[in-house]
This record gives sequence, C-alpha cells and structure tokens, in this order.
Amino acid sequence: VSYFLSEDTDEARAKARQDAEAYYQSYGVTLETVVENFRLRAAYDKLTEKALEGKAVEPTEEEIRQIFEEYAEQDKQTYENNISLYETYQRNGYEIWYQPAGYRGVLHILLDTDKELLSAYQSAQVAYEEALSSEDTAADSTQDTAEGDAAEAPAPVTQADVDAARKALLAHHQKEIDDIYARLEAGESFESLIAVYGDDPGMRDETRLKEGYSVHKDSTQYYPEFTAAAFSDKMQKPGDVSDPIISTAGIHILYYLRDIPEGNVELNDDIHEEIQSYLENVKKNEVLSAAYDAWKQECEIVRNEDAIAAAIGDTAAEILE
Repeated sequence: VSYFLSEDTDEARAKARQDAEAYYQSYGVTLETVVENFRLRAAYDKLTEKALEGKAVEPTEEEIRQIFEEYAEQDKQTYENNISLYETYQRNGYEIWYQPAGYRGVLHILLDTDKELLSAYQSAQVAYEEALSSEDTAADSTQDTAEGDAAEAPAPVTQADVDAARKALLAHHQKEIDDIYARLEAGESFESLIAVYGDDPGMRDETRLKEGYSVHKDSTQYYPEFTAAAFSDKMQKPGDVSDPIISTAGIHILYYLRDIPEGNVELNDDIHEEIQSYLENVKKNEVLSAAYDAWKQECEIVRNEDAIAAAIGDTAAEILE
C-alpha cells in the first residue's frame, strides 16, 4: 500500500489495499501467509544476529587494499590494450579501477556555427566521398552512356569544392576565431573563453571543466576530427591550442589541459565503502556457514518425504533421492 499509494487519502489507501489483496490472492497468498513470512524473516534476522555476536567481521585496511589491487589488475588485463572496449564499458556505467595509458584531458570551444554553411560543407564532403567511391565502380563498367545523357549528368564534387565550402564556413566565423586566439595570446585563460564563446553544454560542468574530456588517440567516442585534432602537431604539451577544426557538431578549438596518468584509479571513499561492504558480507557468510554446520551436528534432522513429494512432485523427489 505504501509503495503504490498515489495520494495520501482514505479512499486511495482503501483502493491500494484492495488492489494489493487481489494481487496476493491471485497467487494464492493470504494475509496469514504474508504475516508468517515476516515472522520467519524476523526469526532469521535474530538468529543471524546471535550467530554474529562477538565475531570480527570488519575487514582490515590491508584486506581492502588487497581486494582493490586485485580487481584493478583484472581491469588492467582487460582494458589496457583495448581502448574501444574500455570506453564502451565506461560509457555504459561500468566501474573500472584502472586508467589505461595514453589519455589526455582536453577542453574545447565549440562555436555556435552557421547551420546552412555547416550543412553545405558536410554535403560537399559526403558527395566527394561518394564520387571517389563510385570512380572505381565506373572504371569497371562499360562506357556506353550516350553523349546526351552524359551532358545532363551533374559535375562530380571535387576536393576543391570541399575546400571552398570549408573556407566559407571558417570565413563566416573568422572574427570570433581571431578574437579567441588574440585573447589567449593576451593571457586570458581558455576556461574563461569557453564561458564567452563555447556552445557545448558539457563544458559547463565544473568537474568536466576541471578535468577535460578524456581522449586517447584510439578513442571511438568522439568525432574523428576531434580525436585527430587532440593529437595533432599543434597539441604537443599541456597548454597547447589546436587550429580550428570542423566536425558534424561545428567548429572546435581544442586546448591540451593535462596528461592523465596511467594506473589504478584513486581508492576513494566510495570504492573503499564498496569493498568494505563486500568483505563484511563475505566474512558474515563464513561465520554463518560455520554456525550452520555446527548446528546441524547438534540437531536431529528429520526428512518428511511425503511433504517433500507433495511440494515438488514424485518425479522430482525421485531425482533428488
């Protein structure tokens, strides 16, 4: 009733209780069954508490550190030579306790780019790549096209067309680009210019702004142009700034913020608590298992074969036997 209550009124509570009773009854569960299950659970909890009384189940710092290093080593073996897998699992929320080598933190300014000029550049790129791809096919096909048909065919897009579209897009934003480099040259921080010119919401996150995007030369989670620019000749050391580059998102200017050291991640409070809880459960289970074994030696265990057969069926009982 508490879980599914839509509004805290007498009518809503009565309706929720009615629905709950109908739900349990559809599975043959009565109120008495539910109460008995709670009693059994409470009895088990008391028994567990009694068995653990006076037993040392809190792990030592050395044990916590050992587990951390064991799992970090497993992560290293899994991910150090497979950047694509590392980024896939990291993107899906898996906890990884090892940082592969070769990563750097990168900030960027994404300009609010003219959409029509960006689309024209992207269309020229696609058309040029398609033209290159079709050249091989055309070379292998027969050349029976009539002169009239050939005259009507549009001229193929060339690299010069792509370069012209790129130049037009950059020229449209040249003042902003020049202002950014001039202000950097005058000593303004890259972070402060992100607030003025940047159009990437990710760069408004304080942690991301402090650490940068984590980029590897084999990264697959960014635009290819972005990754290439992060490792271009202009980006040799922290503090370096890239030339303007264009991706599907628009015009970027990148900043080499830091090198990300390889190795185990920090054993922070969250990881420490996670391992501590895991080891405590392991130790508790060991204590309980030993207690159960001792109790079985002290107690007379009687198997009610008829009840077992009735509960699981004669055939299953024969298999178990």
